[in-house]
Amino acid sequence: MLLNPGRSPGAWLTPPTCACEKPETACRRDEPTDPLRTSWGYGARENLFNNQIAQAVTRWPEGEPMLDPRLFKALVAVESAFDPTAVSPTGAAGLVQLTPATATAHGLKLRPVDERKIPARALPVGVAVLHEKHRVITVPNPNTPYGAKVADAYQRLGPPTGDDLWHLDLAAYNGGGGTVLRAMARACDDGLDPRKWDNLIAPVDNPRQSPLYHAVKENFGEARALRKYREMAHYPRRILALRDRPV
Repeated sequence: MLLNPGRSPGAWLTPPTCACEKPETACRRDEPTDPLRTSWGYGARENLFNNQIAQAVTRWPEGEPMLDPRLFKALVAVESAFDPTAVSPTGAAGLVQLTPATATAHGLKLRPVDERKIPARALPVGVAVLHEKHRVITVPNPNTPYGAKVADAYQRLGPPTGDDLWHLDLAAYNGGGGTVLRAMARACDDGLDPRKWDNLIAPVDNPRQSPLYHAVKENFGEARALRKYREMAHYPRRILALRDRPV
């Protein structure tokens, strides 16, 4: 889960040091430890942005469950492999792969310097965008047919929690909150629990019958539907698997 009870956001920014008085050569415990340090196989860049990631996560609004910095770091890994200069074929750029429209909507400049490629500027926007998707999923708009169906399901079943919620939020970061809500509404029509990611992507051996495929087809068109379905189906699981990988 993304909950971190008992740990303040600052705990990720000011790692503990040893109070030992032994000389440096005799005691290595006086070296600060980095709670976000990982060995996920992404090479030299993997731990370059840990402090900036931890700082960005403190922007997650108060009153919400605390966003685990390790999960947000995993999102960065999947989005850009920790390359701040990464640019996708569709024009998204930076550590959190912001589109030009999203970047400018959040106050970033594209010229003369593309601020999407500046980690200290882009990472907080990535947190803000993830929170926007979180709100779309947790407070579905009842004025849309699909939002109304999901809102009704929450009334009957309760809202998604824990990793059920973060599967949905992360998928929304990748393919849009509206896409995820449409898939959830179709799951409702099929008599399935829309809070469960497995119910949205199944049957994986026949994805064209899945709620997610139909939602992707509606939003992205039939030509892109199967490829986008596969991308979205795996996206949250890749991130959560990295989060849970032993250090």
